[in-house]
Amino acid sequence: MNSLPISEFIMDFEDFPGGEINLESERVREAAELSNQQITEAKKWRVYLNALAAIAFEEWLKEREPNISVRREDCTVCQPEYANLIPVVANLAAGKFKISLIVAGIVCDSVTVPRAVIDLPDFVPHFYVLLEVEEELEIASIRGFLRYDELASMGQKLVPKADWSYQLPTAWFNPNPDDLLLYLRCLEPEAILLPEVANNPPQVISKIEAKLMDLLPKFQTGELWQFLSWEEGVAVLTSPDLVNSIYRLQKGEIENANAYLSDLLELLTRQAVNVVNWADNKIDEVGKALSWQLLPASNLRLKIEKKPMVEFEDILNSIQRGKKTTIPSHAGRGYREFILAETTVRLYAVSWSISEEEKEWSLLLILSAVGGSELQSGIKLRVSDRQEILIEKTPAPDSKNPYPFIRVIGSWDEKFVATVATADDGEKISTVFEWKG
Repeated sequence: MNSLPISEFIMDFEDFPGGEINLESERVREAAELSNQQITEAKKWRVYLNALAAIAFEEWLKEREPNISVRREDCTVCQPEYANLIPVVANLAAGKFKISLIVAGIVCDSVTVPRAVIDLPDFVPHFYVLLEVEEELEIASIRGFLRYDELASMGQKLVPKADWSYQLPTAWFNPNPDDLLLYLRCLEPEAILLPEVANNPPQVISKIEAKLMDLLPKFQTGELWQFLSWEEGVAVLTSPDLVNSIYRLQKGEIENANAYLSDLLELLTRQAVNVVNWADNKIDEVGKALSWQLLPASNLRLKIEKKPMVEFEDILNSIQRGKKTTIPSHAGRGYREFILAETTVRLYAVSWSISEEEKEWSLLLILSAVGGSELQSGIKLRVSDRQEILIEKTPAPDSKNPYPFIRVIGSWDEKFVATVATADDGEKISTVFEWKG
């Protein structure tokens, strides 16, 4: 079955064929728990209704067609960072289909639908389903549904509002839930062609990097549309890392927000130096462009007396003695020199694979001043991943090892950004590292 044409009709919310669902108290409590992950009362209430709608749809389908499973784990209402920004249920899976659930009030000639589930391929569904939720009675009702291809054919009639939404006439929705059930049973997903999801290129975020740095630490409440244009909003909504960072910032889970955001944007927008082949004296174009220089492995040193190599070996020996850390002789080694706060600084990097089976790698970073001078007070070395600032170090002149160093371990698909900065982050130099075979 490839298509079941549905003609236009007038929708009467007081006279629809079936679709009512009773909500058990246990499921209501489940919705309440999901809503409690939000910050403001308005968003808690919105998520509560959306969660009830998702639960009701699941119960309705289980009762009418138990062979079609509903999967909620990837839908936005079950991911608090997305529920924070998208006011409907998106990416709900029913069998092979994507569903978007829209909680509609009693009546009306139109219903508000966010642009995200109409214009962004990441969230566009095969079917939009309207539900009415009467939370006090613990009852929900399916009021209608609309196929994406039918909506797309009428898209020229839509005019976006300032709050990133469209008003869809309820007359466009089929009020018969049995027709939706028939589609879910018999239609092939390919019959409703969805737009392809495209990767978000780093340049898109780069264009608004300065604005995001200024905005996001202040963005504690409100909606994105109040601060960004739609085009800027698209860059955020299609970046899981930015969506997650907004949620965590609003929850107060991130310390030193400015430094974290700066590092995150580096990870999202800058090309990484691939260190996988450093041990074989191979450096990629990104590393060359950033003036990284490779050093031979210690077992190949022989009589090399190059200053960085001599200093590096001394520092490594000191680290290994003090921390009882063993650095493999075959580890890749390199360094980069730059001027920071009128001081010539040298950043060393050592990388090696920890486990082929576990697919893990290690990155050791060491900071020193060039020319025998000491690092200026306040200069710091920090390493971050996409989730947080992992560690930050400053020089400790009185210690046996005055060189700040950091070691991190990650999976092969994980990147790290190393940043050398002044105390106030007024000046900084960053490098993104990856292990990509």
